[in-house]
Amino acid sequence: MLPHRFLQPSLTGALQVRLEAGELKLAIKGISNPRAAGELSGTLALELWALQRPYDGGPFQGQPLGSLTLGRLGGQQQWRQLSPSWRWPDTAPLAVPKGQLTLMLREW
Repeated sequence: MLPHRFLQPSLTGALQVRLEAGELKLAIKGISNPRAAGELSGTLALELWALQRPYDGGPFQGQPLGSLTLGRLGGQQQWRQLSPSWRWPDTAPLAVPKGQLTLMLREW
């Protein structure tokens, strides 16, 4: 039996992040679903984390700073030019060391 390759939705293109008047604003070029046409993703969400170490795959430890549910995305489709934003939590660290502020695209 051949191993099954599981294709996952992913962020595509450039990502810009800025903190403005207590609000975190993102500019995401796109999110795409490489699965076959008609194969719907699970619920997709963006999560922002302050990690103890730069993320390199696998388990991670850190503090969640915010999340945003996006919905489900059909196979061979993409969302373009997303501009999500959310309030920067008062409990969030004021300065996160370089490489440790991490935006994750999660599928549920």
